[in-house]
Amino acid sequence: MNPQMRQLGAEIAVGLVVCFAAAELVLAPARRDLRAAQASVASLVPTSAGMNGPSAEDIAKLQSDNARVRDEIDSRSAASRDEAALFSEIMAIADRNRLRLEQFQPNAHAASTGERAPGAARDAVASYTLSLSGSFPSVVRFMDDLRACRVFVSTRTVRIAPVDGNGSGIVRADVNADFFSFDTAAPTGDAASQEVRP
Repeated sequence: MNPQMRQLGAEIAVGLVVCFAAAELVLAPARRDLRAAQASVASLVPTSAGMNGPSAEDIAKLQSDNARVRDEIDSRSAASRDEAALFSEIMAIADRNRLRLEQFQPNAHAASTGERAPGAARDAVASYTLSLSGSFPSVVRFMDDLRACRVFVSTRTVRIAPVDGNGSGIVRADVNADFFSFDTAAPTGDAASQEVRP
């Protein structure tokens, strides 16, 4: 194996490790904010008749914090539900990194939604295959920008291969990624009454 191919292989391995390690970090802030908001609401439910309730200021602050978190989650989830907006976001990231987006294809993989009670939140996932071509450093920057973009995304696989054997430095990257949207609407009916039961 010549030194150029060995170096390309090492760069690919480093890029894959970075991508997979970053995938778990993408959704952590949103999940943490949502859990904190839910814990704040749960802490306001009185546990005994003699307990003093929260002050009007506490309630106003909680409502403001919850509204801010909900608006951010709704805003980031909106692009994942709208294929045209999602394509536009991915295309902008590819253009910024001087990559050619050759394919943006929905694929059959979807995370299991499981059984939900009537009125429960409807979270969703849309899975896509992205094919890009350009320099290896541009692909690495694209993956970093994708992780930090305004949609919730988790990269499942990344395959990078040289386009030709003439040493041009152009690679093709096939990326399988899941784009998430979260339903922040309050549960209705039986689902809502079950959540407040002790």
